[in-house]
Amino acid sequence: MAARHSKITRKSKAYSEGELYKRRYHSEVRKFKEWCEENNIVYKTFEDANEDDICVLSADEYHLHDPKSMISQDCEDYFLSIEDYETWCEEK
Repeated sequence: MAARHSKITRKSKAYSEGELYKRRYHSEVRKFKEWCEENNIVYKTFEDANEDDICVLSADEYHLHDPKSMISQDCEDYFLSIEDYETWCEEK
């Protein structure tokens, strides 16, 4: 019973602003991956993306909507091809 109580206590603690941002970001990543799967769209990570693929999700907001060629380091970035990016924008 004590283990269950500690789980409840941890969940009810206040998160720091950084932790909240990270949790929200990962929630967006999950939604993005679901959307890609539902629409039969292939997303790419920083390592897999082509130079002209567009960043649609990033832990660094300054990377958003930029092609990979403009991004110097990986910040948990997710990319789409230009065609898929247009579809993404239409639906968002």
